[in-house]
Parts: sequence; structure tokens; C-alpha cells
Amino acid sequence: MRASSLPLLMKCTGAAVLPCVEGKSEAAEKAADWGTMVHYWAQTGIIRGPNKRAERALEKAIEVAGVDRLSLWPTGGVHEGALSIRVDGTREVSRRDDDREGWITGHYDYQYWLFQDVLWIDDLKTGKFYPNPEPGDERHIPDIAVGENRFPQDSFSPQQKTYGLALSELLSHDGPVSVSTTHWPRLPLSYRHAEPMRSWVNYSRQEMLTHWRALELIYEESCKNRRAMLGHEDELVLRPGDHCRFCPVRDCFVRQEFA
Repeated sequence: MRASSLPLLMKCTGAAVLPCVEGKSEAAEKAADWGTMVHYWAQTGIIRGPNKRAERALEKAIEVAGVDRLSLWPTGGVHEGALSIRVDGTREVSRRDDDREGWITGHYDYQYWLFQDVLWIDDLKTGKFYPNPEPGDERHIPDIAVGENRFPQDSFSPQQKTYGLALSELLSHDGPVSVSTTHWPRLPLSYRHAEPMRSWVNYSRQEMLTHWRALELIYEESCKNRRAMLGHEDELVLRPGDHCRFCPVRDCFVRQEFA
């Protein structure tokens, strides 16, 4: 399992076992190319994209937004690293991109020490910002203010929390862990040309260990769903909701009303 899939799997482990749509749309390919280019700039300070047009677009965004890479991510930190954490009951961590059964793997974007004893993990997100429209629009969500992100990049995401857990284990750190998300969306253009938005959350050592158990439960349920697919269990465990909009499984029979 990939760490990036955890926000969805925490809500419905069916996404881990049901057949997914293969391939990406042209829009998804462009978004992925943009994300790769921005992450490379964050790591190196160099703009190198899929074509000159994309590179000029990023140059303009940096200039108009007034983004200073060194103020967003201080020097002395570690940019981009692979992490894997074992969740099948035997607790191990690794700095490899480990795709073995029973492991969750991913890549964190930035790691730094705050005040010498606080581990900081930052995740750079370039996904679209979805501003909440005015009342009357069918997309309006009444529980949040007009203009706020309808599908925000969440600092409480289990993806970032997993990176914090894995790194604290690898570094033998039993103190607090700060996890942040830096959201610099590709679209809409007005948000690309604005300063990136960063949100924070802090975790204790006990909260990190509790999260490890939560990951083990996800794995246990996904194994149950696999057995159900093979006819060895009574039924699949599926939990439909708004998260179905982002699920790669397109023919799930319980997601239709949320598609």
C-alpha cells in the first residue's frame, strides 16, 4: 500500500482491493507533470519541467506570489526521502521504497529539526484548490465559508502522520513530532499566484504509536476484503461517502450516488 492512498483507505479499504481504472486523463497527466516540476524546484531550486511553457508558468508563479524557497524550507533540512513501515503485526521501518506485502511505503518531502528536539515533517501538495461557491450553487457546502477549500489538504492526513511515525522510529526520537502541509495549488490560477498555504498539527509519542495500530487495522481489513473477493469471507467491507469522488475504483456498486 502507498502512503498517499491512506486518506482514502482510512475511510474505505475497498479501494485497496477492488479493480481500479488504469491510466490517467490528459488533465491528470498535466497535474502530475506540474507536481513533479514543483517538487524538483523545492528540492533543488532548479526549474526543470516537461516543456518550456510549464517552466515559464512556474517562473511566473514564483515571481507573482513572491515565493522564497529558502524561507518555506530552511537550509539544513532533508528534501525527499523514501520511507516504509511494516503493518502486518511485525513492527519495522525502512528507508527503502519497499513494496513487499504488509508494508506501507511512500516519500516524504522535507524533514527538519525545530528547536533541536521537535521533529518536523512537511508535505508539499500541488493539487487543485476547490473554492466553496455561493449558496444556490449545487457544489456549495453550507458547513464552510464561501471561498474556503471544499476538499482541503489536511495536515491531519494519515499520510503525513505515517511519515512522522516512520521517521521518529528511524531516528529513535521519542519526543514531539510536528507535521505540516504546504499547499501550493496548480489551479485556479489566482491561488497559483498567491503565497502557499501551510497548516500544522503536533503529535506526541503516544499518538504516533496509536497511529501504528490504526495502520495495522487498515491492513487487517484490507486482507479481509481480499479473502471476500476470493469467496473466503461473507462480504466486502465498503464505506461509501464523499471520498468516493476521488476513488480510482469506478465500478464499485456502493459509490454511485457520490460519483
